[in-house]
Amino acid sequence: MRIFSVISKHFFLTLLGGLWVMSVHGQNVEIKEIYFEEAKVHILYKLEDSKNDRSYQINIYSSKDNFISPLQAVKGDLGVEIYPGDSKEIIWDPFEEFGQDFNDHINIEIRGRVYIPFVKLDDFNYESLKRGKSYEITWTGGASSNILNIDLYKEDNKVAVFSNIANVGEYVLNIPKKTEVGENYRLRISDKNNKDDVVFSKEFAIKRKIPLALQIAPVAIVGAGIYFLLPYLQSEESGFENPQNPPNLNEN
Repeated sequence: MRIFSVISKHFFLTLLGGLWVMSVHGQNVEIKEIYFEEAKVHILYKLEDSKNDRSYQINIYSSKDNFISPLQAVKGDLGVEIYPGDSKEIIWDPFEEFGQDFNDHINIEIRGRVYIPFVKLDDFNYESLKRGKSYEITWTGGASSNILNIDLYKEDNKVAVFSNIANVGEYVLNIPKKTEVGENYRLRISDKNNKDDVVFSKEFAIKRKIPLALQIAPVAIVGAGIYFLLPYLQSEESGFENPQNPPNLNEN
């Protein structure tokens, strides 16, 4: 195991450069470099596998809680469905994780395993979901004792939480009415008591329940009504019997 260290003015970091995987041949990981930049720790690594279509679940842990729970203020090539490649990077913000006054000696450990989804979504083929509407989602797998959380994400940002769901293989999901319209949404399904068990849906868009064009149309109709009503009222006040053919006021 290779050991790397980073010293900042705030803390001393030791990275334990090991990746633990299932007993499968042709796998290798290499921690290439770590450095501290703009108050964030950057970890560069290479993940090799004889099968390029095999994916991994990668997380980093710290000695702050005795390596129990994955660090959360992270982004980059970690989480689930990480495929082999030479230029992988993890970026960790220790001050977002532990507070701006963080000042300690800390060890970081990288862990990985071949990714095997603990549950499988059934036919989740939506290209888009509409806010304010309900959708039944179904899945298979997991133990009946599992308690699930379903989170709605936009890219890496959590938008809505649906918690404490029994693992009965189905759930009616209601998209909040105030969800921002846009692309790059997905569902994250996790085991409440095991943070390593995570599954993501494919990405989809969030759309309005009623298209914006139909919301504007009634205003246009009312406007047209006012336009046609106004000449009629003017003709009534002028004593014209036929508002479409008023008399020629220039006649002698």
